[in-house]
Amino acid sequence: MSDFTIKVFSGDGDPITPTEIGIVGNQLRNLAAEFPQLNNDTNIAIHRSSTLADYSSQKGSWTSNAQDAAEAIFDALSFVIWNGNTIQKVHDFNEPANVKKVHDHIKLIFIFEEEGQMVVPVPSTKQIERGETSAPLNLPDVYDQLVSVKTVRELNRRLRAAKAGGTNTVLSSLTEPQLAAVETELQLAGEAMRTEANAVDTFYAQLGDYSVRQCHS
Repeated sequence: MSDFTIKVFSGDGDPITPTEIGIVGNQLRNLAAEFPQLNNDTNIAIHRSSTLADYSSQKGSWTSNAQDAAEAIFDALSFVIWNGNTIQKVHDFNEPANVKKVHDHIKLIFIFEEEGQMVVPVPSTKQIERGETSAPLNLPDVYDQLVSVKTVRELNRRLRAAKAGGTNTVLSSLTEPQLAAVETELQLAGEAMRTEANAVDTFYAQLGDYSVRQCHS
């Protein structure tokens, strides 16, 4: 099997079209809707989280370092307890363990990917519905510096539209050289923020976000 990663972004001059992540998300929604039928048909082989051992039940056989890592993940979780579609309680990761009692509410199931494999978690329909009602998903603060070129272009387009609309007298009074200077400063600020962002820290934040996100922010 080959080691691989999934391409989700193409920069300027990159001839490869990135993955249609919107299609992936929509098809996960379709798979979630099909789950009851798949689950009830004994002739269909699917992997269910309930048939995989959760960490708590098997941690006695793990190495101490692995246990420490798993417990650190538990300790890092802030989470929401729901009653139907109503938030019953919100737990902050800074709360004492005896108050938060994350082990009483959450089971972590670790699936170790190998080269040539990709684990595709299919969220429950309830999680997807909650994500739809709060769309778009909020992003962690660590992403704030990742201002894309397209975002800066869109900001400049909206700035020009606001000037042309004439509703803001300050903007409408800007001369073309003044407006161009503002656009240039926005572009430079975006470039500086992308450069200043800690790439490694951001990667691990994205990796953790991918791993623990449950379709609601």
